[in-house]
Amino acid sequence: MVSSDGVAWYARAVLRGPVGVAFTARPGVLVGPIAVSRSLYYLIEVDRIQPAMVETLSDARRVIDTQLRRERQRRTLDSFVKAATAEWIVRTRCEPGFVVAKCAQYTGRRAPSDAFDLAWRGSATSAS
Repeated sequence: MVSSDGVAWYARAVLRGPVGVAFTARPGVLVGPIAVSRSLYYLIEVDRIQPAMVETLSDARRVIDTQLRRERQRRTLDSFVKAATAEWIVRTRCEPGFVVAKCAQYTGRRAPSDAFDLAWRGSATSAS
């Protein structure tokens, strides 16, 4: 747990830097240079001030419901793909010389997933 003194110190440190300057600057006025280190300076110009707002419960509920629905769909699809892959590996007979990990008679070590599965998962995760 962080003490209130620690939070106050952090807030003072942040407000002395570029973030604090940005919160005190007027729109359309160029402020700076603000030294961050010996060789790094910031110039800040605020375009506009966005009033603070609190998200309503109904808006938050819609966002949460959407996220939960996407997660259920992803889990359902993952489960289906895993079951279908396992079922079809057992049914897939490959000609000698063409045996790969997705063939029933393959005797080597099977990877947990193939490149297609990994690529699909990456695109599904980033789309969420």
